[in-house]
Amino acid sequence: MYSISELKRLNKYIIMKKISEIYMYVLGGIVVLSFFFLIISLVKIEIPVPNEKVLYMAVGALIGSFNQVVSYFFGSSKGSKDKTDIISKNNGNAK
Repeated sequence: MYSISELKRLNKYIIMKKISEIYMYVLGGIVVLSFFFLIISLVKIEIPVPNEKVLYMAVGALIGSFNQVVSYFFGSSKGSKDKTDIISKNNGNAK
């Protein structure tokens, strides 16, 4: 049996984990939407010559962030996170 304090601590942990997942998905969504917005803007809007280098640097940084988001959600980081969740769930059931 779990004590009340252990249940409260477990409940706080679950809530914090869900909140961090929500922030992760929101941040990932913002990066992806920004990437597509910027690509569409580059096609539709004419860029002033003095601002081209700065914009290209921003595009490069955003492409790197987009790559990290895609790699996390569809790459080995996602599998590693799922494996860690399974292991921690199994350790919680062992009590």
